[in-house]
Amino acid sequence: MPLRNPYLVLLLFAACGSQAEPKVATPQSTLPVAEPPAQPPGQPTRNVAGQTRVELVFPPSDSLAFAHRDADGDVFIAPSLRSALTIGDTVLEPGLHAIKLKPDGSIRWSIRLTTNTEAHATSLAIDSSGNIYLAGSYARDFSVGDITMRSKGDRDAFVVSLDLGGRLRWMHSLGGAAREVALSLSISEDANLLAIGGWAESTFDFKNTSYSGRGSAKDGFVAVYDLEGLPRWCERFVGR
Repeated sequence: MPLRNPYLVLLLFAACGSQAEPKVATPQSTLPVAEPPAQPPGQPTRNVAGQTRVELVFPPSDSLAFAHRDADGDVFIAPSLRSALTIGDTVLEPGLHAIKLKPDGSIRWSIRLTTNTEAHATSLAIDSSGNIYLAGSYARDFSVGDITMRSKGDRDAFVVSLDLGGRLRWMHSLGGAAREVALSLSISEDANLLAIGGWAESTFDFKNTSYSGRGSAKDGFVAVYDLEGLPRWCERFVGR
């Protein structure tokens, strides 16, 4: 599930050489030490002590997909924002975003996938070519550019792929009359297949086949696509 806490904190660490960790002298005075001023939510801070430490704080009620680091040390995150948030000189409007952060916490690029604040990413992965994959769930509609998906019920699962520069490659919706949610996403070891897993309450279609369950009860499912977005196969796990 996406992270949901009173405040969401993302810590980034970038190596700053092989310097030995500096020694800290033992304080000899009992004088009070002034606390550093609090940073506004979303503002990077830096503390160099062998490493660079960058802290990004997201306001309450927002959600944040788990971060992934690429070979260059850049970090990908997918926050769902209920209100505007400023990171550096960039103002992020409400909605679901895909963001690539430099090792120092500044934004390399960002894209607002949808203005729908009820869209939440729960999992994120990157393939060997640098393409990005997001999975999660949404209510009502999910629009990227001039392409719009609409949920069939209360919530539908989604999977979206972006290229290295943040441009949309493809996206799919999976859902029925009730709620379907994607919780995890994984790329196979041979880097040919993408699997999303989650739970479903209603009958949904995948590759022209209907997968039914137990009505309002939650069943597990796994749906598999190739990395170009073509559906391969699906399995629904119905309990007793």
